[in-house]
Amino acid sequence: MGIVKLVKEIVLKYSAFIGPILLTTGMIMFMYYMIKAYISGNFIPIGTSMVNSEITIIPHIIYAKPITIFIFVIFIGYVLTLISLTERAIKWSETDYIFIDALAFFSIFLSLYEIFFNFSLWTALIASISDMGIVLRNIDLLYNKFPKPELSCNLVFATKIFYLIFLMGIVTLYFTNLWRRHKRS
Repeated sequence: MGIVKLVKEIVLKYSAFIGPILLTTGMIMFMYYMIKAYISGNFIPIGTSMVNSEITIIPHIIYAKPITIFIFVIFIGYVLTLISLTERAIKWSETDYIFIDALAFFSIFLSLYEIFFNFSLWTALIASISDMGIVLRNIDLLYNKFPKPELSCNLVFATKIFYLIFLMGIVTLYFTNLWRRHKRS
Protein backbone atom coordinates (compact mmCIF):
# COMPACT_ATOMS: atom_id res chain seq x y z
CA MET A 1 0.00 0.00 0.00
CA GLY A 2 1.39 3.38 -0.97
CA ILE A 3 2.03 6.04 1.64
CA VAL A 4 -0.44 8.44 -0.02
CA LYS A 5 -3.20 5.83 0.05
CA LEU A 6 -2.44 5.01 3.69
CA VAL A 7 -2.54 8.67 4.72
CA LYS A 8 -5.81 9.15 2.81
CA GLU A 9 -7.41 6.18 4.60
CA ILE A 10 -6.26 7.40 8.00
CA VAL A 11 -7.55 10.93 7.33
CA LEU A 12 -10.95 9.68 6.16
CA LYS A 13 -11.27 7.20 9.00
CA TYR A 14 -10.20 9.51 11.84
CA SER A 15 -11.13 13.00 10.58
CA ALA A 16 -14.12 13.22 12.95
CA PHE A 17 -11.70 12.71 15.83
CA ILE A 18 -8.58 14.54 14.61
CA GLY A 19 -10.37 17.65 13.27
CA PRO A 20 -11.99 18.76 16.54
CA ILE A 21 -8.81 17.92 18.47
CA LEU A 22 -6.77 20.17 16.18
CA LEU A 23 -9.35 22.96 16.41
CA THR A 24 -9.32 22.71 20.20
CA THR A 25 -5.52 22.59 20.29
CA GLY A 26 -5.34 25.71 18.12
CA MET A 27 -7.79 27.60 20.30
CA ILE A 28 -5.94 26.57 23.49
CA MET A 29 -2.70 27.79 21.92
CA PHE A 30 -4.35 31.08 20.93
CA MET A 31 -5.78 31.59 24.43
CA TYR A 32 -2.43 30.70 26.04
CA TYR A 33 -0.59 33.42 24.13
CA MET A 34 -3.34 36.00 24.63
CA ILE A 35 -3.55 35.34 28.39
CA LYS A 36 0.26 35.27 28.66
CA ALA A 37 0.46 38.67 26.91
CA TYR A 38 -2.30 40.11 29.09
CA ILE A 39 -0.71 38.94 32.34
CA SER A 40 2.73 40.23 31.32
CA GLY A 41 1.27 43.63 30.39
CA ASN A 42 2.30 43.23 26.73
CA PHE A 43 -1.16 42.67 25.28
CA ILE A 44 -1.06 45.75 23.02
CA PRO A 45 -0.36 45.63 20.11
CA ILE A 46 -2.72 42.66 19.97
CA GLY A 47 -1.07 39.51 18.64
CA THR A 48 2.55 40.57 19.11
CA SER A 49 3.06 37.74 21.61
CA MET A 50 2.28 35.23 18.83
CA VAL A 51 4.62 36.95 16.37
CA ASN A 52 7.57 37.91 18.57
CA SER A 53 8.60 34.39 19.57
CA GLU A 54 9.64 31.21 17.82
CA ILE A 55 8.80 27.58 18.56
CA THR A 56 11.49 25.06 17.65
CA ILE A 57 10.02 22.06 15.88
CA ILE A 58 13.28 20.40 14.78
CA PRO A 59 16.33 22.08 16.38
CA HIS A 60 18.43 24.16 13.95
CA ILE A 61 16.19 23.13 11.04
CA ILE A 62 12.52 23.95 11.49
CA TYR A 63 11.04 26.63 13.70
CA ALA A 64 7.92 28.74 13.39
CA LYS A 65 6.08 31.60 14.99
CA PRO A 66 3.14 30.59 17.20
CA ILE A 67 0.76 32.45 14.86
CA THR A 68 1.96 30.34 11.92
CA ILE A 69 1.50 27.09 13.86
CA PHE A 70 -1.93 28.31 15.00
CA ILE A 71 -2.97 29.01 11.39
CA PHE A 72 -1.84 25.56 10.20
CA VAL A 73 -3.46 23.69 13.09
CA ILE A 74 -6.78 25.54 12.81
CA PHE A 75 -6.93 25.23 9.02
CA ILE A 76 -6.15 21.50 8.99
CA GLY A 77 -8.60 20.94 11.84
CA TYR A 78 -11.29 22.86 9.96
CA VAL A 79 -10.78 20.89 6.75
CA LEU A 80 -10.81 17.56 8.61
CA THR A 81 -13.98 18.59 10.42
CA LEU A 82 -15.66 19.44 7.11
CA ILE A 83 -14.55 16.08 5.72
CA SER A 84 -16.08 14.33 8.72
CA LEU A 85 -19.36 16.20 8.18
CA THR A 86 -19.77 14.99 4.60
CA GLU A 87 -22.11 12.07 5.34
CA ARG A 88 -24.43 14.27 7.41
CA ALA A 89 -24.10 17.33 5.17
CA ILE A 90 -25.33 15.42 2.13
CA LYS A 91 -28.72 15.22 3.87
CA TRP A 92 -28.98 18.98 4.48
CA SER A 93 -31.42 21.11 2.49
CA GLU A 94 -30.54 23.56 -0.28
CA THR A 95 -31.52 26.36 2.11
CA ASP A 96 -28.83 25.16 4.51
CA TYR A 97 -26.25 25.22 1.72
CA ILE A 98 -27.31 28.70 0.63
CA PHE A 99 -26.98 29.98 4.21
CA ILE A 100 -23.51 28.43 4.58
CA ASP A 101 -22.47 29.83 1.19
CA ALA A 102 -23.68 33.30 2.21
CA LEU A 103 -21.55 33.16 5.37
CA ALA A 104 -18.58 31.93 3.37
CA PHE A 105 -18.94 34.70 0.77
CA PHE A 106 -19.22 37.28 3.54
CA SER A 107 -16.05 35.99 5.21
CA ILE A 108 -14.22 36.03 1.87
CA PHE A 109 -15.37 39.57 1.11
CA LEU A 110 -14.44 40.91 4.54
CA SER A 111 -11.13 39.12 4.88
CA LEU A 112 -9.89 39.90 1.36
CA TYR A 113 -10.38 43.62 1.99
CA GLU A 114 -8.49 43.36 5.28
CA ILE A 115 -5.66 41.40 3.67
CA PHE A 116 -5.22 44.08 0.98
CA PHE A 117 -5.44 46.86 3.55
CA ASN A 118 -2.92 45.21 5.87
CA PHE A 119 -0.40 44.56 3.08
CA SER A 120 -0.76 48.14 1.84
CA LEU A 121 -0.26 49.54 5.33
CA TRP A 122 2.61 47.12 6.00
CA THR A 123 4.37 48.21 2.78
CA ALA A 124 3.97 51.88 3.69
CA LEU A 125 5.28 51.30 7.22
CA ILE A 126 8.27 49.30 5.96
CA ALA A 127 9.08 52.15 3.57
CA SER A 128 8.83 54.61 6.46
CA ILE A 129 11.42 52.72 8.54
CA SER A 130 13.80 52.19 5.64
CA ASP A 131 16.80 54.22 4.66
CA MET A 132 18.34 53.72 1.23
CA GLY A 133 16.68 50.28 0.93
CA ILE A 134 17.88 49.08 4.34
CA VAL A 135 15.11 48.24 6.80
CA LEU A 136 16.12 49.66 10.17
CA ARG A 137 13.69 47.78 12.46
CA ASN A 138 12.03 44.38 12.76
CA ILE A 139 9.11 44.46 10.30
CA ASP A 140 7.34 41.70 12.25
CA LEU A 141 6.73 44.19 15.06
CA LEU A 142 4.90 46.77 12.93
CA TYR A 143 1.32 47.38 13.93
CA ASN A 144 -1.83 49.23 12.89
CA LYS A 145 -2.78 51.85 15.45
CA PHE A 146 -5.74 53.22 13.49
CA PRO A 147 -8.47 54.06 14.46
CA LYS A 148 -7.77 53.35 18.15
CA PRO A 149 -4.13 53.40 19.29
CA GLU A 150 -5.13 51.78 22.59
CA LEU A 151 -6.33 48.72 20.61
CA SER A 152 -3.54 48.52 18.02
CA CYS A 153 -2.98 45.21 16.27
CA ASN A 154 0.21 43.58 15.02
CA LEU A 155 0.13 43.44 11.20
CA VAL A 156 1.62 39.94 10.88
CA PHE A 157 -0.96 38.64 13.35
CA ALA A 158 -3.92 40.43 11.75
CA THR A 159 -2.93 39.49 8.20
CA LYS A 160 -2.52 35.82 9.07
CA ILE A 161 -5.84 35.73 10.94
CA PHE A 162 -7.65 37.30 7.98
CA TYR A 163 -5.83 35.00 5.57
CA LEU A 164 -7.08 32.04 7.63
CA ILE A 165 -10.64 33.39 7.49
CA PHE A 166 -10.30 33.89 3.72
CA LEU A 167 -9.07 30.32 3.17
CA MET A 168 -11.78 28.89 5.43
CA GLY A 169 -14.39 30.70 3.33
CA ILE A 170 -12.94 29.28 0.09
CA VAL A 171 -12.78 25.76 1.54
CA THR A 172 -16.34 26.07 2.84
CA LEU A 173 -17.57 26.95 -0.67
CA TYR A 174 -15.66 23.97 -2.04
CA PHE A 175 -17.29 21.62 0.47
CA THR A 176 -20.84 22.93 -0.01
CA ASN A 177 -20.36 22.43 -3.76
CA LEU A 178 -18.99 18.94 -3.11
CA TRP A 179 -21.92 18.10 -0.82
CA ARG A 180 -24.41 19.30 -3.43
CA ARG A 181 -22.80 17.09 -6.09
CA HIS A 182 -22.87 14.07 -3.76
CA LYS A 183 -26.51 14.75 -2.97
CA ARG A 184 -27.42 14.79 -6.69
CA SER A 185 -25.63 11.52 -7.44
